[in-house]
Amino acid sequence: MLFPGNEENIQPMYIAEPISTYINRHGFNKPTEQPEREMFFKEISNLSDEKDNILIENQSLHDQLVKSQLNSACVENNDQKCKYFTGLSWTVFMSVNTYLSQFLTRTPLTDTFSLRDQMFTTLIKLRLDIPFEFIAHHRGIALSTINNIFWRWINLMYAKLTSLFTGQTEKHRK
Repeated sequence: MLFPGNEENIQPMYIAEPISTYINRHGFNKPTEQPEREMFFKEISNLSDEKDNILIENQSLHDQLVKSQLNSACVENNDQKCKYFTGLSWTVFMSVNTYLSQFLTRTPLTDTFSLRDQMFTTLIKLRLDIPFEFIAHHRGIALSTINNIFWRWINLMYAKLTSLFTGQTEKHRK
């Protein structure tokens, strides 16, 4: 007795029977017949086909989602769309981005908001005059971060691209 002097009415504990006797008594180990096996294989095949179809649909929906977002992927390899949003053809956009990106350092933000998308956002802000608030809301990024990104790219473009155009204007003046 655990607690002497305490006369409790405790019922004996139920102890479950071993699993091996339960399985054998209830037929889990009985051999399956041929029609039953064929039914299982058909069900497995159907489930596999359904899984493959769902994976294809999932990839299709993912592609649609990426294209519906306002980022550089929505204009990738499409000169007409890229010119509408940025004023540059896709090839020129990528060339300028490659050139300018080498002057920027990676930050934790670039893992979720690539340098290419940062430049794209800056250019659409300039070309289409989309409010910073809309861009911040759409990207799920703080307004101050979008502002910082915009001015960072404006300063970089001014510093690195002005010299390219200054030389051309001097040649045209002569």
